[in-house]
Amino acid sequence: MALKPNVPLLIAIDTNVALDLADGVDEVVESLNTIRNRIREGTLRVPPTVVLELGHAAEFGENPDKRAAARKFLQQHRAWHFRLVHFVSIGQAEVARVARCLRAQA
Repeated sequence: MALKPNVPLLIAIDTNVALDLADGVDEVVESLNTIRNRIREGTLRVPPTVVLELGHAAEFGENPDKRAAARKFLQQHRAWHFRLVHFVSIGQAEVARVARCLRAQA
């Protein structure tokens, strides 16, 4: 029987992880660094529901800090090596809202 090649792992994060990373919470930063060091063939993914929640938080978050953290993550997710998952349609209105948040901070 032939060995199966290593398939890259897809590692999904929750909204709170994204917000805490943007805020620089040490435990989250260290946890993500540990994951990156131990799972070399994995990719960090942001599921559609998390994108929706971050878009909502960026625009309507309960306080300025939460709105800023959501915008920061949406703007910097690529620099932090996260990829947005697109296999579930989030709808044009949601895409437009996230795009507005990104443009507002540019």
